[in-house]
Amino acid sequence: KLALHENSKLRWWLIGLPFLFLITGIFNIKATEVTSAMTRNVWKNFRTILVWAIALGVYYLGGNEEYGEQWHIPESFYILLGFFIMFIGVVVYYFHKEQEQQ
Repeated sequence: KLALHENSKLRWWLIGLPFLFLITGIFNIKATEVTSAMTRNVWKNFRTILVWAIALGVYYLGGNEEYGEQWHIPESFYILLGFFIMFIGVVVYYFHKEQEQQ
């Protein structure tokens, strides 16, 4: 058996991960207070494309093909198209929201 004080990875998962969830939850609550739940959910979706872009960068710029994500044809184009459609939807939504407030 490995004791908790002997295994630093286990300690990270048992202490660090719940702490990360706590901080994320606090930021989500504060973001909802300042803006709206809709805005927070939109930004959560954009975080996905950021993670995908970083994974592509790690794969192609990192020098180690075991990490990151490779560009797949045609699947990666479908992903990019989906994010583009979501972005256009966000622009249209906030444009109309701004027009209603004026």
